[in-house]
Amino acid sequence: LEDRSGTKSTFFAHKIILDSRSTVFCALLAELEATQYPGSKVLQIRLNDISRGVLALLLEFVYTDSVRAPPQMALELVHVTKKYL
Repeated sequence: LEDRSGTKSTFFAHKIILDSRSTVFCALLAELEATQYPGSKVLQIRLNDISRGVLALLLEFVYTDSVRAPPQMALELVHVTKKYL
């Protein structure tokens, strides 16, 4: 992840979890497997439209089906959830 401020962060997630919870991530991962990383066990998705904190909350939701978002992040989290889940 490289956020709007230019800060780079890496988040790790299980492909099977992302595949099962999001058609968007499923499509992104399938495209990466077919084009950039054929046969690789590690795939890298670049997201430039999400802040670090919101991505952490999104992944928490993907894994646990619940999240407690601070009020200042709620609007961005709703937008990102509609886009990616």
